[in-house]
Amino acid sequence: MAERGGGGERGGERGGFGRGFGRGGRGDRGRGGRGGRRGPRQEEEKWVPVTKLGRLVKENKIHKIEEIYLHSLPVKEHQIVEQLVPGLKDEVIVITSYYGFGRGFGRGGRGDRGRGGRGGRRGPRQEEEKWVPVTKLGRLVKENKIHKIEEIYLHSLPVKEHQIVEQLVPGLKDEVMKITPVQKQTRAGQRTRFKAFVVVGDGDGHVGLGVKCAKEVATAIRGAIILAKLSVVPVRRGYWGNKIGKPHTVPCKVTGKCGSVTVRMVPAPRGSGIVAARVPKKVLQFAGIEDVFTSSRGSTKTLGNFVKATFDCLMKTYGFLTPDFWRETRFIKTPFQENTDLLARPKGLVIEAPAEKIEA
Repeated sequence: MAERGGGGERGGERGGFGRGFGRGGRGDRGRGGRGGRRGPRQEEEKWVPVTKLGRLVKENKIHKIEEIYLHSLPVKEHQIVEQLVPGLKDEVIVITSYYGFGRGFGRGGRGDRGRGGRGGRRGPRQEEEKWVPVTKLGRLVKENKIHKIEEIYLHSLPVKEHQIVEQLVPGLKDEVMKITPVQKQTRAGQRTRFKAFVVVGDGDGHVGLGVKCAKEVATAIRGAIILAKLSVVPVRRGYWGNKIGKPHTVPCKVTGKCGSVTVRMVPAPRGSGIVAARVPKKVLQFAGIEDVFTSSRGSTKTLGNFVKATFDCLMKTYGFLTPDFWRETRFIKTPFQENTDLLARPKGLVIEAPAEKIEA
């Protein structure tokens, strides 16, 4: 035991923390765990000011910190504050890891989005950026010429602005499924980035999946949310037996696959609930499925492939038409053809008044 304690002291002298993360005396933090009791330093370092303001404070020419605030002087030495504000106290609020909080699926504060979920409570932005559409479809949505997202699905129009989905599907919620670090071997060494998987949905037949890789966690999550909104697809729902009430389950047996993971969904009677693992259950809740039986096979511990296979399974609900969809449909004009005059107008017409000549 004495030898291990000695090892802790040696580790502390080298400046290491070790496994124990213990707190000890000066430098007594090492592999052995907690060193001795932490106390004040034996020899306080003498302050030698390096700025003009520091020299004035050291010579007692400035007695209150308000004199510094009055003239907006930059403070570049912490000893200035320590001398002018003697009763200063400090406290550590929280210590977090590099890129994670917990595994929960809760939404969090801005920037405090952890590995398995987003911690804390999220608030609205201070200044919302005004949306200026850059595509024809965006202009039609901004002018309220398109009221439902089904009009876009009917004509298979490409959606290239996430604000279109935000305006047409107002009750959209997002969830961070996982954030995992990925590495690439380069000539200079390993480059680490973060890959985020985000699912969005309104719980009423619309769901989307986004995957984004970036150097920072916040950037990856933000990009994944945008990609998930751009990939929102309709989910067809049906009945298990008699067509009573609202559709509550998948219309038929469907199978989705990604990599080695295969997900199969089977219609379930009303009241069965979602019989699925944690990952597909969250996706199915966002899609608005209330009752379903699922089975999965393959490497389901690979969450990325697992959630992609579930999303592929939901996409296939509209991949084919059952006999009740065989009736003849009347083709209508696309939104671009109906609003040709609106789209032909320039976005902003600026007419400059002629300058008046000034006689000398």
